[in-house]
Amino acid sequence: MTTYSYAECLQNSYRVNWKISDVIGGRDFDPTHRWLPARLSGAAAVSCLTEQEKTKLTHVEMGAYAHLFGTWSTSSHPRC
Repeated sequence: MTTYSYAECLQNSYRVNWKISDVIGGRDFDPTHRWLPARLSGAAAVSCLTEQEKTKLTHVEMGAYAHLFGTWSTSSHPRC
């Protein structure tokens, strides 16, 4: 069984640390296009929405994903 020290884990967490701005940085998002691919979005399954409303829904979904990953990344390693 492999064992890890706290110091080793902490160093690894700093090496893989990233922020949303590192991933998105400087990109512009066109509000007339969907921001998520169909495989990640549930917008197509909502039959009562127009295509324009489905596009807006992907914008909300993208924000939710960004928030989720931002929260996860800030709480996934200890702060010193």
